Amino acid sequence: MPIDTRLDGNPASLYAGSQYLRSRLGLEVDGSAAALRTAGAEARHGWLGSAGTTFGTRMTTAAARAAALRAEIDATALTFSQYADMLAGAQTTMIVARQIAASGGLVVAGTMILDPFSPDPVTYQQQRLTYALALQQVSQARTMMVTARSIAQVRQSVARAQPRIQPTDVVSGGGVPAKPAEALVAHELTHVVQQRGGQTIP
Repeated sequence: MPIDTRLDGNPASLYAGSQYLRSRLGLEVDGSAAALRTAGAEARHGWLGSAGTTFGTRMTTAAARAAALRAEIDATALTFSQYADMLAGAQTTMIVARQIAASGGLVVAGTMILDPFSPDPVTYQQQRLTYALALQQVSQARTMMVTARSIAQVRQSVARAQPRIQPTDVVSGGGVPAKPAEALVAHELTHVVQQRGGQTIP
């Protein structure tokens, strides 16, 4: 049967996403953590009574959560890069498979490698060997993507399991919570684990 070598995906966009997480989102979280630590220190040393200590402790706890979030962002950015590396490698392997097929006398129609077809027994046998070599490359590429998806799924699960930073971690009372950065990380990972056939990790 024909071999499908199609492998969608854009490694460049994944590398860009990794860079965004590290440089933009990560730096914003770093700035927030620093502001929280500063506010806590000022409260402990400048306020009278127990209010300064209480507020300072709250700020220290919130800053620690922000630092933990930065670690999660860095881990997610690394996963983006790893997935991009594997995707790029798998796509290159698919190209090699098509090149092997074409050089061995098989018909390559777009991303499809067609079956051996020659009526000549000797040529047909050579085409079969070429077909097997191409299929070996394709199997290798598919295995790479299984590994890539597994890595992304694990990181997605870990990111979603982290406690979210809520407005009440910083101030008392209600309010309308902003979308937490942890949710953004998990949301971005959902796109990473989508590969072929619109598969989505719920």
